[in-house]
Amino acid sequence: FSSANVSLHFFPMPIPNSHTKKNKSNISKASCESWSVVGGIRNQYQRNGDAKTYYENNGEAYTNPHFSRLREVLPGTLFDDIVVPKILVPSINAKKKTKNKGTKEDDEHFVEETTTCFHVLDFCCGSGEFSNILLRWSKDVRQIAFAITAADPYTREAFKKQKEFANVECKPWSFKSVCEGCLEELGDEDFAYDIVAISYAIHLLQPSLEHLFYNALAKRCRYLVIVSPTKNKGLIEKNKETKFGFKEIAYETKLKVHLRVFESLRLHAGGNR
Repeated sequence: FSSANVSLHFFPMPIPNSHTKKNKSNISKASCESWSVVGGIRNQYQRNGDAKTYYENNGEAYTNPHFSRLREVLPGTLFDDIVVPKILVPSINAKKKTKNKGTKEDDEHFVEETTTCFHVLDFCCGSGEFSNILLRWSKDVRQIAFAITAADPYTREAFKKQKEFANVECKPWSFKSVCEGCLEELGDEDFAYDIVAISYAIHLLQPSLEHLFYNALAKRCRYLVIVSPTKNKGLIEKNKETKFGFKEIAYETKLKVHLRVFESLRLHAGGNR
């Protein structure tokens, strides 16, 4: 499939970055701005009749009103504290063990000057808020590249307007598209994506589609990252993990943003890229 590689840098283990230091005044300001629009989108849904109609009418100009809060939360709490130790480091070490099988190299240190590429699908991408924050955060790391693909049936034009995504493909995929097999068209690779990220959109997934949607993702992605303003709506419940093809490996909440990371059950069942 087509995507744009963005060369980044990677550090061995999580370190505090200057832009993720806790600043009480900044957090307070961003939080107040974001909390003031919590009901804004819901009100727009009602005025337009439903969520689908709202995005059909406003997708081209859409921006996430919670962007400032996400910029506070994602770099440190999600990327530094969860994605690095739970996804990036284990994945790189696993690849090193496979490559260096039979040697005595220290897997705790990245001594090889090689770049590891992670394929990311920003699903329900909006105007690219998640990808924007990911790329800004990644400027402080080395030996990593992300190949980003976006997808959204309604906000594709809003995404394409962002200069930093000029060379990033944005698919017209919806929840229903995934259920109908759009990911199966990407080729014969076991895992088409290392990470699928769904930010502030999982609550729009219809309950009747949950089983098909999650199982379709579990077949084609190693990890699922869900960022949500709600605790449970549209998320995989503990007693349904096996049926839905994922297991939860991390959960954190900060400033009323819920961060969940799931691992495909196929990851340890012989699935490889």
